[in-house]
Amino acid sequence: MTTSSLEKLTAARRDALISKSLISLSTEYLFVLMPFIVILGFHLRKGTGLGPVLSVADWSFASAVLFGQTVTKLIAGFSATRRRNSPEKATLITALVLVMGLVPSLLILYQVLDSTKPGFALIITQLFYFALASLTFFVLGSSGQVILAQADESAARDGARESSQR
Repeated sequence: MTTSSLEKLTAARRDALISKSLISLSTEYLFVLMPFIVILGFHLRKGTGLGPVLSVADWSFASAVLFGQTVTKLIAGFSATRRRNSPEKATLITALVLVMGLVPSLLILYQVLDSTKPGFALIITQLFYFALASLTFFVLGSSGQVILAQADESAARDGARESSQR
């Protein structure tokens, strides 16, 4: 097999892993969206409009869950790999998700719960963090899952190689 065909195979395998990862993440994400569908349906039926839907604290709660899931996927991926040549990068990415994502979303959740009627700026902020959490979940979460899948495939190949040498 030539180097270019090996690169194509590797690229094709990587693309397949990314696709599989995005499908898996989309499935998980649907479970995060389900309560919002119920809330939206309730308020549409009640005739209260979109305002109450956008001002519920659930957006911040969902943001915290998505950021937490992202951290879990990243740590699982980084810990499964044998290449430990970049623990600093893994630590930095994880710290950024925690400090710039999870902690602020929890603080916003507290503020929304503490206010009788959240102001416009607070509503926009929590919706922004939900969008950021969603993007982070798909981009970094898929990276963590792909790294984990590659480590699993590598371990399976190594196990097969060891058993064939016996």
